Amino acid sequence: MFLGTLVAVPRPPATSGAVAPRSQVESAIAGLADRDFAVLQYEAERICRKYRELSPDDAGDLLQDAFQAVIEARRYWQPANVAFVPFLIGVMQSLAHNYHKHMKGSHSVNVTYEHQLPPTEDGSSTIDSIAVEGHASAEETVSDLQELALVEAGISILRAQLAQHPLSLAIFDGLLDGKEKKQIREELNVEWTAFWSADRRLTRAIEAYKRSI
Repeated sequence: MFLGTLVAVPRPPATSGAVAPRSQVESAIAGLADRDFAVLQYEAERICRKYRELSPDDAGDLLQDAFQAVIEARRYWQPANVAFVPFLIGVMQSLAHNYHKHMKGSHSVNVTYEHQLPPTEDGSSTIDSIAVEGHASAEETVSDLQELALVEAGISILRAQLAQHPLSLAIFDGLLDGKEKKQIREELNVEWTAFWSADRRLTRAIEAYKRSI
């Protein structure tokens, strides 16, 4: 699938919370309500609109890729830290960003997916190397993946924390889209005092998250 991740992100340290086993992930997917699917579909379409390489028609594939990434432990869900739906939204954001990052520009990029790699002696796939010509060294690639894992978790946690504060969440989404705060306020059409209050709430949430990691 063209939205597949390059390699598995580093497993979180044990101190950051227990990682859900495959059985718990599958149970969580099976237990999603219609409202949950509606939220996930909406967010998938919103994410796809952000990138010129994608369209809202890709939303269903993006959501299915997110499910698969978590089931196959290429993305780690820590239930004690974040609810399942916000986590899946973060995974979709990560997958779409990853796809966009490796498609943009004029550089020639050869991507080797995990399922395309030769098997090891025990039958598993090796992910010791990926070929990205003219793009980054192995050290830079690992660093990018580690940063991506932190960004993904941070987005999920912050979105969950801001769920009851729609204006702060709207500012957060605007910043994720690369917009300036002035542009965000104009698009939201809110008074400066209300915007400032919501922006301060967002800032406090981000600072609290940074202190927690």
